[in-house]
Amino acid sequence: MRHRAIVLKATQADVLPSLALRKALTDAFFEYAAPYFPIVDAEDLSNETSSILLQQAVCLVGSLMRHDPSSMSLGYSLYEKIQTLLHVEFEQDNMALLKTLCLMSCWAPASPYSVTLHGPWHWTGIAVRLAIQMGIHTQSNWAENDNAGCSRRIFWHLNSETLMVACWGRPRSLKLDDCDVQPLSASDFTTQGLSVLISLHFTGLMNSVSMVSELNTKKGMPSDFEVESVITSLCTWQGGLPDELRLYDANGTRKDFHRYTSELHIHYLTSVIVIQMPSKDRHSPWRTSSASILAATRIAELYEEIHCREESVHLLSINGFMALVAAIVLIFHRPHSSKKEEERMNGIESICSVLRVMSTKYGGARSVLQRIQGLQSNHEKRKLSVNSLQNSSASSCAPWVAKTVNARVHELFPFSLSLDENVDFLDEAGARTDQMPGNELGAQSPIPLEHAPDTMFSLMDILEMDFDPFDNTNSFV
Repeated sequence: MRHRAIVLKATQADVLPSLALRKALTDAFFEYAAPYFPIVDAEDLSNETSSILLQQAVCLVGSLMRHDPSSMSLGYSLYEKIQTLLHVEFEQDNMALLKTLCLMSCWAPASPYSVTLHGPWHWTGIAVRLAIQMGIHTQSNWAENDNAGCSRRIFWHLNSETLMVACWGRPRSLKLDDCDVQPLSASDFTTQGLSVLISLHFTGLMNSVSMVSELNTKKGMPSDFEVESVITSLCTWQGGLPDELRLYDANGTRKDFHRYTSELHIHYLTSVIVIQMPSKDRHSPWRTSSASILAATRIAELYEEIHCREESVHLLSINGFMALVAAIVLIFHRPHSSKKEEERMNGIESICSVLRVMSTKYGGARSVLQRIQGLQSNHEKRKLSVNSLQNSSASSCAPWVAKTVNARVHELFPFSLSLDENVDFLDEAGARTDQMPGNELGAQSPIPLEHAPDTMFSLMDILEMDFDPFDNTNSFV
């Protein structure tokens, strides 16, 4: 105890920001980040006995939502204080400790491609292990408790680890087959409203993302049934969205902008792209599919809307991965018209504009931005034949996946396709795939692989970005 007091006196780790700043940071958390961290209630922070550790963590997330670039200095200070409190075992309430560890996953100044103990993967892993120690993964341990809803929210929040699994191809820490927690419901929240709807449907989407990540990490190629199951799951999620979370009304008119709704659809459309690249060989080439082009174009449009409203600053680090997926598709797409070419270039620039803002806080965004700019520069210099351009803009590495996606394209995409010129690509791709014999699906390649390095690529090659697992020289910043 004496040593703890000495450390706390020297570091001031248990000293909260001033009341005015603390309120501002807390408000920023609830306004801009709470739907993705539905584990903290206002009551957790509202009295004199509220956990100092949890308050510091909420302030840390709030500091990342601010426009002022100097807020990163505040963020570093809060992060170091939280680390100190954790090391001296300051917090005696395990639930407050678990919530804090969940919030720490927002801190990502280092590149995710560096070996580090200061990023989302590390903190989420610790949170999962503490949650399992506490029995959060077994509903019978807490089903009769007053805070059962909070425990369920924490469990399903930890399931969002599947995003990192999908990004980096790492094994899951939380395996749902070992758990018996019921799905999240509105009754698990202390308040109701749009924020709760976002949390509920984001959690549901993460279940589909977990299916995608499992296909991309398991050994062997996925079966037709497995791919169909994931696509069905995505269609079901999209079809089950309430009107409040849809981009378009029943007449096909675009609704007023709302960042959370746009972000939710960015997550969804990224999943539509990722399911079309199920190759297990990280050096196996694939081409952008027509459905991916349509999804990536819409992702870029949604990011442009967010950026034009100066809300890029509120995006969490995972958007770096989603921006990369969409940008890759657009970089390797070669449209047939000058109008679509201009749209493609504008889409890439919109994505880069968002990443420039994010780069002040997130190392992953900096790495992704550099990689996108390098890919774009190199690829634009290549002079491909007209035939190659046509093939590269309307083909897929896995025709059996493309065929399934094209067959259900009107279920998958949350907007009217009849008004979108990109549907021409979908129709062309579907016709070509339908004409291919079953034993040729997956084997057809209009461009010899040894002659087409510029039109094909491995997503994991790009995500690895020359990652050296033994290089930890820049593990913190």
